[in-house]
Amino acid sequence: MTAVKTVLAAVIVLSSVATCRVCNYSLEFSVCVNHLAVNQTGGGAACDRLRTELTVVNRVEDSVRATLRQSFWNDVPVQEFTFEARRSSGGQLQYLGDLSGIEIDLARGVGRVLLEGGEGGPRSPSCSYKEVVRDESRRVHRTRCRDLSQTDSIFYIEDFIAETNVEREGSFVKNVKIDEVFTRSANAHEKIGEEVRTRLELTQRSCVDDGDEVGDQLPGVDLQPRQDQPAEVQEVEKILREPNVLVLMEKLVRVLRPLSTEEIGKLLKKYRTSEKLMLMVEACGGSGSLAAYTAVLSFYPPSSANTDGLEKFLLALSFAANPDARILQDLQNVLKKYKKSPTVV
Repeated sequence: MTAVKTVLAAVIVLSSVATCRVCNYSLEFSVCVNHLAVNQTGGGAACDRLRTELTVVNRVEDSVRATLRQSFWNDVPVQEFTFEARRSSGGQLQYLGDLSGIEIDLARGVGRVLLEGGEGGPRSPSCSYKEVVRDESRRVHRTRCRDLSQTDSIFYIEDFIAETNVEREGSFVKNVKIDEVFTRSANAHEKIGEEVRTRLELTQRSCVDDGDEVGDQLPGVDLQPRQDQPAEVQEVEKILREPNVLVLMEKLVRVLRPLSTEEIGKLLKKYRTSEKLMLMVEACGGSGSLAAYTAVLSFYPPSSANTDGLEKFLLALSFAANPDARILQDLQNVLKKYKKSPTVV
């Protein structure tokens, strides 16, 4: 009986050891932004496109290792790189690898598609109206989310429509097609505003279940943990890519207004050497929040050799719709400390 138990235990252990699953995919992604105007729909969109080949290793359901090869962003080659994406015990996605620049964005997007298939509904945090339709026979998941927002005296209708088609083999993603349309129109006029369309197609080309030998051929990297950045940082990065400065500033002010002094301070330090810093500073002034005021003064202390940013902040603050009353009370005393900066006082 003891021998039988030993054999059974060995079989259970061996069966629990997951073999590597190695698959090759092609991926195409596009994002198009169109500024709508009366009597003008479509045709004027500005688009960015990605084409890449992927080799993906699945060792367990909640972890993938991917190598992006032959990648082109707007027909410009992207250097080959490898990353890992895995789900933590708390359900958050973590990214590992020596990544920088566009590689971080690509790893985050590709990793989420490989682990989740792009499912999960609209990305808008608020949704006053939501409609979800599932067609299991065609593996199609349609989501529509509509919301109404207001900035000063302008009302906006935000409409998000997504159609996701995911084909799986067991728990692994095989093919994915995602179409999303986000429209934001001003003053309930649905032909004035912005429209963003995205399309993603992930197609499996080949797959082997016994992937030990093939998996070893992946280029090795010194992996270091990398987690998703805070939501507000991701949102700011996205907004700063907006080509229309007026639209950019309006969105940036709205995002910065509820943030804490610490959060805004981190963002200012992040863009310290970037040409986008002045946009951040002006948006802080436009928000009129006490947290932004405190963060900017800390960023530009009286001992600072360059206070050009503080001047831009004060000019933007003078146009803020509802600045915090405590700023006005404090401002006169604070400016006395900047006597060495005549452009400020």
